[in-house]
Order: sequence, then structure tokens, then C-alpha cells
Amino acid sequence: MRKMKHILFLVLAAFALASCTQDELAEQGTALPEGAYPISIASVQVAEALPQTRITETADGMGSAWAGNDEWINIKVTGGGNDNATDCMLNPINGTIVLSLNYMYWNTTNSSSINAWYSNLDGQNSGYMNNTVTLANQTTDNGLAYVLKADEKTANYQTGNITLTFRHQLAKIRVKLEGTRAGEVTSVSVKSRTSCTVAEGNVTAGTDEGYIAMRKATYNGQAYWEANVVPGVEIKDFLLNGNVNCQLTQTVMPQAGHVHEVNINVKPKFSIVDNNGNPVDASNISTDVTITGASDQPITITGTCNVTLKDVSLNVGSGNAISITSGSPTIQVEGDNTITTTGSGAGIYVAQGSTVTITGSSWDDELTVTGSNGGSGIGGYVIDESAGFYANCGNIYITNVSVTSYGGRDDGSGNVSPGIGSTGTASCGTITINNAEVHAFGFSGSAASTAGVGCGYGSLGSPGTNLPVVTIVDSDIYAHRGSNGNPADYIGWPGHHKFPTATPEAASAINPGAGGSIKSSTVYCYTGDTLDKTVVYDENGEGTEQSR
Repeated sequence: MRKMKHILFLVLAAFALASCTQDELAEQGTALPEGAYPISIASVQVAEALPQTRITETADGMGSAWAGNDEWINIKVTGGGNDNATDCMLNPINGTIVLSLNYMYWNTTNSSSINAWYSNLDGQNSGYMNNTVTLANQTTDNGLAYVLKADEKTANYQTGNITLTFRHQLAKIRVKLEGTRAGEVTSVSVKSRTSCTVAEGNVTAGTDEGYIAMRKATYNGQAYWEANVVPGVEIKDFLLNGNVNCQLTQTVMPQAGHVHEVNINVKPKFSIVDNNGNPVDASNISTDVTITGASDQPITITGTCNVTLKDVSLNVGSGNAISITSGSPTIQVEGDNTITTTGSGAGIYVAQGSTVTITGSSWDDELTVTGSNGGSGIGGYVIDESAGFYANCGNIYITNVSVTSYGGRDDGSGNVSPGIGSTGTASCGTITINNAEVHAFGFSGSAASTAGVGCGYGSLGSPGTNLPVVTIVDSDIYAHRGSNGNPADYIGWPGHHKFPTATPEAASAINPGAGGSIKSSTVYCYTGDTLDKTVVYDENGEGTEQSR
């Protein structure tokens, strides 16, 4: 974000209303004849627009310009005996500044400081004394609040043209709404100080805190909500439609002259309901349900049923985010869904003997899953890290959807997992990917790293004993092995990055396991985020490495 800057050219011309020669001036010392050298201010220009008046936003909302009705600019000359102050009105027709309250004159030949400032103050004359600018309502009808101050300049009665650089003293908060319910938002407010005091262009935050009504604006076809706020006061709370509170995961500290953009994902309220609209307990789902909204509540599926995830954001602090403990459920993905655990678990755990089918209506339906502390994104998890106990996982079937799955980071005991597959020394059932786009991220730990899809590496220094059987058809696979991955496979075995003999099976390969196959698909092979190679498989399962 760049600073919004306004250039205002003020021509200070000395008109000889009385006839005085240089010799006469010298005889008078530094004093000038009273009323003989008026300060004339003219030729107003703003860097981003024709010379006009009231402040308005530029086409992209990243700057401002003078435009519209008459407004007041304050000019103050101090020091050297030239102490003058006046309010100046901008002329919207020819762009000149008119001295409207009193005229200023150079009193001495000494140099003086020239300051100028502006605040719209709801269209009222701002004067020279301390003034309070109300920030609480900046909707379309009232417009944004502005305070501008020019960089101080030094001049005297012989000075030619003077360029004053005006800078915004407030900061802009701009909100971009995203998500399936963004179109239902009719008002946005930001919590901050609802007023500020302006003294000669210097801003001091008021003491009252509340919600500032933001105005809706459109730039380049994109709708935003925005308001100008006092700099240096932390921003974290917003109010949608007057009654929906939302809080930023990372606060914003606004800076004067900067535009701070905030993205808010507007999703439905969290709910789990059956086909009749009745609530269902998240800890025991065994019937068809639809899940919407955001929550930190773990979900357990205990039966063969259809579970629809509709723009869900699930962020669990402990254990598996979704646990499939029995049955063979189908997870139907609609829209953009995120499933995350941050506390020793899998994003989606599939118990041994169960099968999960993850599907959508197209690759535009997206599911992002993240495991934690040794747990897979989709697959197994660590039962007891100190004892090296791991949960075997069942079968995983992904079709007609886009899935991004992150294996859990090293839990401190050496456990690392693939994006999709088993954890530690545990086993995994079959992994089938059909007509899907899959981004699978393995992880690097203190000793070992894993493939994007495959088996894990345990804290006791050994990899999984059973390589999953992987079948891929008509799909694009982006397989990211851990960043210290050699010799870990892209799909297949984990690797020990210091002692390859600890994982002799790994060979920096694509290994779908005994009985597995890859047909009519492309596998993009990464070490971390660096693309190493691309392998294209034909309908017979023959892979051809493409030149980079």
C-alpha cells in the first residue's frame, strides 16, 4: 500500500503597493512598510486532479483529489516577525485560493515558517483552534473524513513559487468481503476511536471508542467498504449488518497516509442439520447431514451416511478435526472448505476397516485439510508419541473434487506424516484418486521427511511397514515431499535425510505400492515448493518424464 499524497502549489507573490527602493529597505533594517507587501496565494494544483476543491477519492481509491464544493484551507505564517494566520477558500472555477477572512502581509524581511492544513469537518470552517472531527459515520451520504497537513516550508517576501506537499493524517481501512454470504451484507462498521482532535493539522485520537459506519465503494468492478480512522489505534473488530460480530485473526495497526485492506470471509452460521432441518450432535453423526459455517468443535462420524460440507471452516485445537470411527461415509464437498487441527491429530482420520469417499460436483469444489503434530492431513494420527503408538487408517477414495492436504509437522519426537496416508509405523488401506486435483504435502522433521502421498516415519526411527496401494486415474497430482526430502519418495516411502540406510526402500521415486497404478494422469514432483520433475502417465500406466 502506498501513501496518498497531494501536491498543492501556492504562489506567494509580493506586490509593491508602496514604492520602496532597496536602499530605503536597507535603511529600515528588517522591517517592511506596513501593508506594502501582501502575501498573495494562487495557482492551486493537486497532483492527481485538476484544481478543484473538496477532497474526493481517485478511481482506484488509493489516493485523493480536490473536487466539488468550496472548502477551507488554513494557512499560517510564523516566526521572524511575520506572524499571520488566515482561512483561505478554494475557488472551484479557476482553482485559486481566495483570502476570505483577512489579508496577510510580510512584516519583515526575515524568513518565516509556512504551514497549511485541511479537514472537512462535515463541511464547516475549521479555523485555527483545536477542532473535533467526528469519524463515527462515513457512509456514502456523509463521505469519508479527511485531515491533511502540508510539510512545513520556509519563505520570505522575496520567495518565488512554493510547493507544499499535503499528506493524509488519517489512515484508511478498506474491507473486502468474500464467501458465499458476502452478497447479504448491507452494512459494515469498524471499531476504533469515533473522533479525533485536530490542531493545525496534527491529529490526536479521541477517548471514545465505538463502531464507525463505513461507506460502500466500487473500484475496478470490485466492491469494498471503507472508512478513515485515527492512526496508531489497533483495529481488530468489525460489525456486519449491525449485529454480526467478527474479529480479525491478526490485528491491524493503521498508519497515517496508508490504505490497509482487510479480507472478511462471510460464511453461514455453524450448524449441523439432517435432511429435515433438525440439529444433529457433532460427536455422533450417523445419518445424512449438512454442515455449514465456522467452528472449533471436533466432528465424529460413526456410520455410513452422506455428510455435506458447505463452505465449512473447522479449526480444532486438540485431536482429530474429523474422526471417522466406523462405517463408510461420503463427504460431499460444496464450495470452499477448510478442515484444520492444531493439536496432535489428523485433519480427517479414517479408522481401520472404514472407507471415506471425498467427492464434489467438480474441481471447483475445494477441500483443504491440515494435520498436526505428526498426524496426516487425511489418514492416521499419533496415539502416544512417547511410546510410538499410531492409529492404523482405512481406505481413502477421492473423486471429482479439488483436495489440498498437509501432513502434520514434527511433534518434537520425530513423528512426521504425509499429506495423505499413514502415520509413523502404522498401516494404511488403499488410496484411490479418480478425476480429481490433489495437492499433497509431506513434511520434514528433525530426522526424516515424508512423501506427499504414502506412509509416515515414526519417532522410534523406522518408517511405516506397509506401503499403501495407490491407484490414480484421470487426475492431476501435485506431490510435495519434505523439503529435506532426499531420498524420500514423492509418492511412497519416507526418507531419513541424514542416514538413507535407515529407509532403504525410498528412492526419490513415484511408488504406488504393490498392485497400485497411475493412468491417464500427470504427477508434478516437488521437493518442498520446488518443482523437480513432471511425469505424464498414459492410459496404460506408462510414465514419461517431461523436460523442464
